[in-house]
Amino acid sequence: DFIFAPAGFAAEAVIGQPFPNQWIVTRKTALAQSAEASTGAVFVVRRSGEETEGAAPGATTRPAGPGLANRMGAAVRPTPTTIADLEGLRAGAALPNAVDGWLAAALEIKKAGFDPETFFSSVAFRNNAYPDVISALLAGQVDVAVLPACLLESIGAQGLADLSHLAVVAERDDRVGPDNVPALACRHSTALYPDVSLLSTGFAPESVVRDVTIAMLTLPTTGQFEWRTNVSHAAVRDLFQALEVGPYAHLRDMSPRAIFSRWKTEILVGLLLLLILVGNELRLHALVRRRTEELRRTMEEKERVAAEAAKTRLELAGFERRSIVQQMSGMIAHEINGPVGAIRTYAAVLKMGEAQNGANGNGAGNEGADKADDPARRIREEALAGIDREAVRIAGIIAGVRRYAKRSGAALKPVDLCRAVRRSVASLAAEMAQQGDAEMELLFGVGGEWGEAKEAKSLSGQNTSAGDGAKAGSDVKSGKNGAKKNGRNGKNGTKGRTDAPAPACAPVIRLPRTKTGGSVEA
Repeated sequence: DFIFAPAGFAAEAVIGQPFPNQWIVTRKTALAQSAEASTGAVFVVRRSGEETEGAAPGATTRPAGPGLANRMGAAVRPTPTTIADLEGLRAGAALPNAVDGWLAAALEIKKAGFDPETFFSSVAFRNNAYPDVISALLAGQVDVAVLPACLLESIGAQGLADLSHLAVVAERDDRVGPDNVPALACRHSTALYPDVSLLSTGFAPESVVRDVTIAMLTLPTTGQFEWRTNVSHAAVRDLFQALEVGPYAHLRDMSPRAIFSRWKTEILVGLLLLLILVGNELRLHALVRRRTEELRRTMEEKERVAAEAAKTRLELAGFERRSIVQQMSGMIAHEINGPVGAIRTYAAVLKMGEAQNGANGNGAGNEGADKADDPARRIREEALAGIDREAVRIAGIIAGVRRYAKRSGAALKPVDLCRAVRRSVASLAAEMAQQGDAEMELLFGVGGEWGEAKEAKSLSGQNTSAGDGAKAGSDVKSGKNGAKKNGRNGKNGTKGRTDAPAPACAPVIRLPRTKTGGSVEA
């Protein structure tokens, strides 16, 4: 449930773990002013010209680094004083993940502008700083030793080794507080970091953690160290991040394989979510297409139904108009046929009376001579014949209107338009002759048409009405196919038509001048 660990291990146990541990207390040595700055590292070398411990008397140390003045038997090199002077030497250190050893030294080398991986010609890691690293340095196996801060002072105080032949490189003098006292009363070459900490795991009971914390804080002070709480380990986290080690080791390898290896779960979950989104998008597109197609079919069906409804409305309107025409034509025919029948009856009675008068007065043998001798009688007979003929014509027109309203579907047959036009011209000429000062001239020809005979007669009546327009001084023109004014003729009225020869006629008149000063063509 609880772990005692140095700063490096403690930071790795807390930073970036799925079930992070918690710092409870951190040790502060009596030589440090703060628990956050209780330990560091120091670069130690042998002094120049000093005999190496264990070497033959008179032998001098020879540096292994390239570029030094005394390599290969040259003059004795000076003692290094800066980190740059250590480049190319052989180094020795304790564990590679120790904050108070190699890691603190590597950060200082990086701050000096060098690569810690290639700065030294070789780095030999040993299990313990004392006696392994110290012995290697004194024996000449390494040129520089990376040791924890305060280790030299402890060894010298206990007389465990002769340190007079050793020198500290790039020594720092960090001071804190208003009294400007040294942050650490030991020789050091690197920044300072927290010391050993006590951690509680995520499985430790809260009550036990409380009791342990109280026990650690109430331990009697020995004068060598004490335990502090609420100690910041931000310096250790920044150290790991700058060197890309520990929890930040993944920053060294940014290859796709490494990234996938580190974030495999997250990447797979993201790909799964992306696949779900793509599938949902495809489903939505398919749904939109299907709904769009359904809407298109619905709109087409709606338009078709609307067209059919419009057509039905038109047909119904036509039926209604025809019904009205039928009713009106029937009513008119009923009302007119009576007077027309009476007129014909009266005419027949008058004829019979004239015939009876003739028989009684002159006898049957002299009837023809009497007609010739009696102009008034002849005029009366002609008038009676005209009345009967026009009454029959009125009855025929009414019957034709009723047939048209009922759409009797009479068979089409060739119609002599020339005859109809001649009748119109004759009627118009009679009207214009009464106006005086009128001239007529034939201009164009009219071909044959197909239609009903009654409609051709109606056409002649329409042409005759052009005379009224002439009286008003307006221009009236009847083209070559003027018969198309009638709804049953033209393109829709010539069904079943055969190529019949067109009769040759040119019944056209020009009226250059009327009483109103206008001109008219018919």
